[in-house]
Amino acid sequence: MSDGCPAGASGRCPYGWAVTTPGHYSLSTAVGLTVGGIHGELLAALLVKSLPLSAVRWLAIFVVLYAAFMMLRTRADRPEPIQV
Repeated sequence: MSDGCPAGASGRCPYGWAVTTPGHYSLSTAVGLTVGGIHGELLAALLVKSLPLSAVRWLAIFVVLYAAFMMLRTRADRPEPIQV
């Protein structure tokens, strides 16, 4: 059966299996994001730990508003409906 699952896993295939099969993603990008993410996490933990709570609150508000703005802008650039 060719459902994208490994042999013998038909019907028990994890949702993202087809995305993680070789050739469907850039390995160098995945490794770069992983290594950068580890260093960024450590740096952010040290930085946020030393900030006052009010600064962390405003930083969180800024991040949420920025993400919302970017999603709305992306949607505005694509007026046609997205097919799911």
